[in-house]
Amino acid sequence: MGDLAWGVMEWEEVADVVKGGGLANIATASLDGRPHVAVVSTAVDGDSVLFATTASSGKFPNLQENPQVALMWRPQAEVYLRGAAHLITDPEEKRRIWDSEVFPYDQSALFGTPENPDLLYVRVEPISASVITMGPGGLARRFWRR
Repeated sequence: MGDLAWGVMEWEEVADVVKGGGLANIATASLDGRPHVAVVSTAVDGDSVLFATTASSGKFPNLQENPQVALMWRPQAEVYLRGAAHLITDPEEKRRIWDSEVFPYDQSALFGTPENPDLLYVRVEPISASVITMGPGGLARRFWRR
């Protein structure tokens, strides 16, 4: 399988891999360290990652208390991303994101309308990421850091 190759990458390269990744596991923790893991459907919006959730979800109280999150995708590569989550509850911003059609699914099937008071978006501002791919020379791990 060869030696593990290391390298540095640009955000655009990380974003390209994440865009093809579909579902991600997100890990959150409360202030007292209580962990929570969930699956979210993500989208890349510029230099951040978005996902939709509800105020009644298990991750919501953790995100309110502790914005530090970790995301993990397993598309054509393994992607690990750490970042700070920002809750988006502003009705105009929710409508803008909804109308952008950045998500690869019909949001109305899950959330009804962007006016749904339970719907909120989460914008993750990435701090660091690592991407593991299999290439002709074996495994390669590349890193990105803000």
